[in-house]
This record gives sequence, C-alpha cells and structure tokens, in this order.
Amino acid sequence: MNRLLTLVFIAFLGFSCSSIKYTSDQMGGVDFEQYKTYKVVQFVNEEDLANEKYNVNQMNEQRLLSAIDKQASLRGMSKIEEPEMLIIWAVGIDIQKSYETHTDYMGGPYMGYRGRYRYGGYGMASSYSTTQEYETEIGQLKIAVVDPKTKEMLWMGSAEGERGGKVKDADKKINEIVSKIFEMYPLPITE
Repeated sequence: MNRLLTLVFIAFLGFSCSSIKYTSDQMGGVDFEQYKTYKVVQFVNEEDLANEKYNVNQMNEQRLLSAIDKQASLRGMSKIEEPEMLIIWAVGIDIQKSYETHTDYMGGPYMGYRGRYRYGGYGMASSYSTTQEYETEIGQLKIAVVDPKTKEMLWMGSAEGERGGKVKDADKKINEIVSKIFEMYPLPITE
C-alpha cells in the first residue's frame, strides 16, 4: 500500500485549473449526516503496483491525505480506525489519442509559352496524405465514500484534466483540487 501512484499524480497536478473537469455522483436516499467518522484508504490496482509509471511520491501522498482530512474535518467528521465510512482515493492516467491528416496535391492543369506559341493541357494529378497520431495524457483523481458494513459506494467525486507543465506549489494545487471535489459532497462545511 506504500507504493503509490508519482508520475501519475504529478501529471494530474500539472494542468491549469480552467481545464479540470469536476464530476460527482451519489446514491439516492442516503442520510450523509449519520456518517460522522471516517478512515482514508488508497485504492491500488494490483497491475499498477508492478508498473513504475504508477508510483506516487510520499510527499504528494501526504499532501493529498492532509487535504482530504481537512475537508472531512470541515464537515464535522472525525478520523478513527473503526469508522462509519471509508474515504477511498485513487489517481491514474488515461491516454487519449487523436489523429490529424494533411493532404498535398500535385499535378493538374499546366500552361506555358515557348517562343511565340502557347501550350497547355492537363497532366496527371496526384496527391498524398500524411496522418499523425497525438497522445494526450489525462490525469485523474477519484475520491469515493463507502459504507464498510454494506460495502456500498455512497458518493464519488472526481477531477480530470489534460496534463500540463510543472507544478510550482503542489500543496496549494492539491488542496484546491480536493476542495473543489468536496464542494460537491452532500454535507456542507460546518465550521
């Protein structure tokens, strides 16, 4: 569990706020006020553990855990070992492919002069096309709330966006992203 998702997380953090898409979904009929205690757990796919691409450094993990704890605390929740709900987080990268084709034409009608005589006609026209493939990395952070007794997912919020440049202030960026995800959580801030 200590091996965590660094290039992926940095890729997720490295995009501008305006390009981040936030979404959430929740199970209907759930009284979220009954869930006052929580524990934070990371979801890691077994296949990802063997892939070096999915290593998150410990500093970013601690920043993320701290941001989640802050948002849960602002909503009146307490962190304990035997909680009423689990807050499960995961980061990942999705590769989106796009294609661009350019076509160049050659040949066709021609005209010219030789001395005082003009000549012209139609030659054989040809064209050729080149297609380029582009890959775009989409960073993702998902945070889910699960009832450990029923094992039902009660709520899930996510953020995703195109990978950009380096992050100057990782603390601020992580807090901002987690805060915006939790803005969609059914319980408002109580403090």
